[in-house]
Amino acid sequence: MKITLKRERDWEPRSDTVDKMQGQEAQAALVSYGVSDPEYAAQEAEFIYSRNRLNVSITRAKSKCAIILSRQLLEAPPSVWDSLQVAEGLEFIWGVVQLVRQHGETTEVMFDTAQLSMYRLTTLIK
Repeated sequence: MKITLKRERDWEPRSDTVDKMQGQEAQAALVSYGVSDPEYAAQEAEFIYSRNRLNVSITRAKSKCAIILSRQLLEAPPSVWDSLQVAEGLEFIWGVVQLVRQHGETTEVMFDTAQLSMYRLTTLIK
């Protein structure tokens, strides 16, 4: 992917963890929560749902940010809400989703047996 993008663009994409990106910026950021197993997510809830980690990841982008996460992460099991840190992180994630729903466009797509919801912010929020 990096080779193709570098050949097609005048910039080279970077792939890194949110921790390593802290203090840096990029024109665009693709934030991927690659966890879809609810049991694993529950075990690693404080890391996955860290409000600070999500905030850092979405504020690295100067112009565009895309967040990819599974519905299973949004619909976390009740057991993970026992942690205040996890609850704050989940509320923050849901706040981002609600903001984009209110000020953007929603596209629903069926992908195999799963429904994919894509939200696009169309209004600049300051």
